[in-house]
Amino acid sequence: QTCALPICAASTSGEPGPLPHHLVTEDSGKTWRKAWGDPKGSSGADRHGLHNWIPHPTEPKWALVSWWAGNCDKRACQEAGDCDKPCVHKLMITKDLGRNFLQIAEYVVQFSWGSANHNQNNRVYYTSYRQKSGDQGRLSSWTQEVDLSYVDISPRGRPRGAPTECLKQGNKFLISGEYVLVAKVNEQRGKVRSESTRL
Repeated sequence: QTCALPICAASTSGEPGPLPHHLVTEDSGKTWRKAWGDPKGSSGADRHGLHNWIPHPTEPKWALVSWWAGNCDKRACQEAGDCDKPCVHKLMITKDLGRNFLQIAEYVVQFSWGSANHNQNNRVYYTSYRQKSGDQGRLSSWTQEVDLSYVDISPRGRPRGAPTECLKQGNKFLISGEYVLVAKVNEQRGKVRSESTRL
Protein backbone atom coordinates (compact mmCIF):
# COMPACT_ATOMS: atom_id res chain seq x y z
CA GLN A 1 0.00 0.00 0.00
CA THR A 2 1.15 3.55 -0.79
CA CYS A 3 -0.27 6.33 1.33
CA ALA A 4 -0.03 10.09 1.52
CA LEU A 5 -3.20 10.51 3.50
CA PRO A 6 -5.89 11.44 2.76
CA ILE A 7 -4.87 9.70 -0.50
CA CYS A 8 -3.89 6.05 -0.51
CA ALA A 9 -3.48 3.29 -3.11
CA ALA A 10 -3.49 -0.38 -2.13
CA SER A 11 -3.23 -3.73 -3.91
CA THR A 12 -5.12 -6.86 -3.08
CA SER A 13 -5.28 -10.27 -4.68
CA GLY A 14 -8.42 -11.24 -2.78
CA GLU A 15 -10.45 -11.72 -5.95
CA PRO A 16 -9.85 -14.45 -8.53
CA GLY A 17 -7.69 -13.69 -11.54
CA PRO A 18 -4.01 -13.36 -12.35
CA LEU A 19 -3.75 -9.61 -11.75
CA PRO A 20 -4.12 -7.72 -8.47
CA HIS A 21 -6.86 -5.17 -7.94
CA HIS A 22 -5.63 -1.68 -7.12
CA LEU A 23 -7.84 0.41 -4.86
CA VAL A 24 -7.70 4.13 -4.09
CA THR A 25 -9.04 6.30 -1.29
CA GLU A 26 -9.06 10.09 -1.26
CA ASP A 27 -10.69 10.49 2.16
CA SER A 28 -8.34 8.70 4.57
CA GLY A 29 -9.91 5.29 4.00
CA LYS A 30 -13.62 6.11 4.48
CA THR A 31 -14.37 5.07 0.92
CA TRP A 32 -12.41 3.07 -1.65
CA ARG A 33 -12.77 2.63 -5.41
CA LYS A 34 -11.04 0.63 -8.11
CA ALA A 35 -8.10 2.62 -9.43
CA TRP A 36 -8.85 2.63 -13.11
CA GLY A 37 -10.97 3.97 -15.86
CA ASP A 38 -14.54 4.86 -16.48
CA PRO A 39 -17.39 2.37 -16.11
CA LYS A 40 -17.73 2.01 -19.91
CA GLY A 41 -14.38 0.27 -20.21
CA SER A 42 -12.78 2.67 -22.69
CA SER A 43 -9.40 2.81 -20.95
CA GLY A 44 -8.51 -0.85 -21.39
CA ALA A 45 -7.22 -1.07 -17.82
CA ASP A 46 -10.61 -1.84 -16.34
CA ARG A 47 -10.97 -4.85 -18.63
CA HIS A 48 -7.41 -6.20 -18.45
CA GLY A 49 -6.57 -5.14 -14.90
CA LEU A 50 -3.68 -2.99 -13.75
CA HIS A 51 -0.32 -4.74 -13.56
CA ASN A 52 1.81 -2.10 -11.77
CA TRP A 53 1.19 1.16 -9.92
CA ILE A 54 4.08 3.48 -8.96
CA PRO A 55 3.06 6.74 -7.25
CA HIS A 56 4.79 10.00 -8.14
CA PRO A 57 7.33 11.14 -5.50
CA THR A 58 5.64 14.53 -4.89
CA GLU A 59 2.34 14.72 -6.83
CA PRO A 60 -0.19 12.77 -4.74
CA LYS A 61 -2.65 12.11 -7.58
CA TRP A 62 -0.08 11.12 -10.21
CA ALA A 63 1.15 7.57 -10.85
CA LEU A 64 2.84 5.45 -13.47
CA VAL A 65 0.68 2.44 -14.25
CA SER A 66 0.88 -0.48 -16.63
CA TRP A 67 -1.31 -3.24 -17.96
CA TRP A 68 -1.15 -6.05 -20.49
CA ALA A 69 -3.49 -5.40 -23.42
CA GLY A 70 -4.49 -7.32 -26.53
CA ASN A 71 -4.68 -11.08 -26.90
CA CYS A 72 -2.82 -11.99 -23.66
CA ASP A 73 -5.76 -13.47 -21.78
CA LYS A 74 -8.76 -14.84 -23.70
CA ARG A 75 -11.44 -13.79 -21.21
CA ALA A 76 -10.02 -10.28 -20.69
CA CYS A 77 -9.51 -9.58 -24.40
CA GLN A 78 -13.06 -10.76 -25.19
CA GLU A 79 -14.42 -8.32 -22.60
CA ALA A 80 -12.19 -5.51 -23.91
CA GLY A 81 -12.83 -6.36 -27.56
CA ASP A 82 -9.13 -6.38 -28.49
CA CYS A 83 -8.45 -10.08 -29.17
CA ASP A 84 -7.34 -9.09 -32.69
CA LYS A 85 -4.50 -6.97 -31.24
CA PRO A 86 -1.06 -8.29 -30.18
CA CYS A 87 -0.30 -8.96 -26.51
CA VAL A 88 1.55 -5.85 -25.31
CA HIS A 89 2.61 -4.35 -21.95
CA LYS A 90 1.61 -0.65 -21.95
CA LEU A 91 3.04 2.12 -19.78
CA MET A 92 0.62 4.91 -18.85
CA ILE A 93 0.49 7.96 -16.61
CA THR A 94 -2.53 9.02 -14.58
CA LYS A 95 -2.90 12.51 -13.06
CA ASP A 96 -6.19 11.77 -11.28
CA LEU A 97 -5.60 8.50 -9.42
CA GLY A 98 -6.69 6.24 -12.24
CA ARG A 99 -9.75 7.98 -13.65
CA ASN A 100 -7.92 8.80 -16.89
CA PHE A 101 -4.72 7.56 -18.52
CA LEU A 102 -2.26 8.81 -21.11
CA GLN A 103 0.05 6.31 -22.84
CA ILE A 104 3.80 6.90 -22.52
CA ALA A 105 5.16 3.75 -24.19
CA GLU A 106 4.35 0.17 -25.14
CA TYR A 107 6.29 -3.09 -25.33
CA VAL A 108 7.60 -2.04 -21.91
CA VAL A 109 9.64 -4.29 -19.58
CA GLN A 110 10.44 -2.08 -16.55
CA PHE A 111 9.81 1.53 -15.54
CA SER A 112 10.40 4.02 -12.72
CA TRP A 113 10.26 7.70 -11.83
CA GLY A 114 13.63 9.49 -11.84
CA SER A 115 15.63 10.50 -8.77
CA ALA A 116 14.36 13.31 -6.55
CA ASN A 117 18.02 13.95 -5.61
CA HIS A 118 18.58 15.48 -9.04
CA ASN A 119 15.23 17.16 -9.51
CA GLN A 120 14.12 14.42 -11.91
CA ASN A 121 10.78 13.78 -10.24
CA ASN A 122 9.05 14.18 -13.60
CA ARG A 123 11.43 11.98 -15.59
CA VAL A 124 10.29 8.45 -16.46
CA TYR A 125 12.96 5.81 -17.12
CA TYR A 126 11.86 2.62 -18.82
CA THR A 127 13.11 -0.37 -20.78
CA SER A 128 11.22 -1.60 -23.83
CA TYR A 129 11.56 -3.93 -26.77
CA ARG A 130 13.04 -2.23 -29.83
CA GLN A 131 10.67 -3.97 -32.23
CA LYS A 132 7.14 -2.68 -31.78
CA SER A 133 5.11 -5.35 -33.57
CA GLY A 134 3.57 -8.73 -32.77
CA ASP A 135 3.13 -10.29 -29.35
CA GLN A 136 5.52 -9.08 -26.66
CA GLY A 137 7.50 -11.79 -24.93
CA ARG A 138 7.99 -11.82 -21.20
CA LEU A 139 11.59 -11.04 -20.31
CA SER A 140 12.74 -14.34 -18.82
CA SER A 141 16.39 -14.03 -19.88
CA TRP A 142 18.74 -11.30 -21.08
CA THR A 143 18.21 -10.06 -24.63
CA GLN A 144 19.82 -7.68 -27.10
CA GLU A 145 16.35 -6.51 -28.16
CA VAL A 146 15.60 -4.31 -25.11
CA ASP A 147 16.83 -0.71 -24.65
CA LEU A 148 16.77 1.83 -21.79
CA SER A 149 15.06 5.16 -22.52
CA TYR A 150 13.58 8.11 -20.66
CA VAL A 151 10.95 10.76 -21.28
CA ASP A 152 10.33 13.95 -19.31
CA ILE A 153 6.81 14.77 -18.16
CA SER A 154 5.58 18.38 -18.16
CA PRO A 155 3.97 19.97 -15.07
CA ARG A 156 0.65 19.37 -16.84
CA GLY A 157 1.34 15.63 -16.89
CA ARG A 158 2.10 15.15 -20.60
CA PRO A 159 5.28 13.79 -22.23
CA ARG A 160 7.67 16.53 -23.40
CA GLY A 161 8.72 15.49 -26.90
CA ALA A 162 9.94 12.09 -27.99
CA PRO A 163 11.66 9.61 -25.67
CA THR A 164 15.47 9.67 -25.43
CA GLU A 165 17.35 6.39 -25.72
CA CYS A 166 19.92 6.15 -22.89
CA LEU A 167 21.51 2.77 -23.46
CA LYS A 168 21.03 0.25 -26.23
CA GLN A 169 20.61 -3.31 -24.88
CA GLY A 170 19.98 -2.01 -21.36
CA ASN A 171 17.69 -4.74 -20.00
CA LYS A 172 17.16 -4.03 -16.29
CA PHE A 173 17.98 -0.95 -14.24
CA LEU A 174 18.00 0.45 -10.72
CA ILE A 175 17.90 4.13 -9.76
CA SER A 176 19.97 4.63 -6.63
CA GLY A 177 20.90 8.07 -5.33
CA GLU A 178 22.98 9.78 -8.00
CA TYR A 179 23.27 6.77 -10.32
CA VAL A 180 21.29 4.65 -12.75
CA LEU A 181 22.68 1.11 -12.60
CA VAL A 182 21.94 -0.85 -15.78
CA ALA A 183 22.39 -4.50 -16.79
CA LYS A 184 23.50 -4.49 -20.44
CA VAL A 185 23.95 -7.43 -22.80
CA ASN A 186 27.42 -7.82 -24.31
CA GLU A 187 26.96 -8.12 -28.09
CA GLN A 188 29.79 -10.54 -28.78
CA ARG A 189 29.27 -13.00 -25.96
CA GLY A 190 25.58 -12.58 -25.16
CA LYS A 191 26.61 -12.10 -21.53
CA VAL A 192 25.47 -9.39 -19.14
CA ARG A 193 27.61 -6.64 -17.70
CA SER A 194 26.54 -3.80 -15.47
CA GLU A 195 27.04 -0.14 -16.25
CA SER A 196 26.43 2.89 -14.07
CA THR A 197 25.67 6.41 -15.25
CA ARG A 198 25.61 9.46 -13.04
CA LEU A 199 22.33 11.35 -13.27
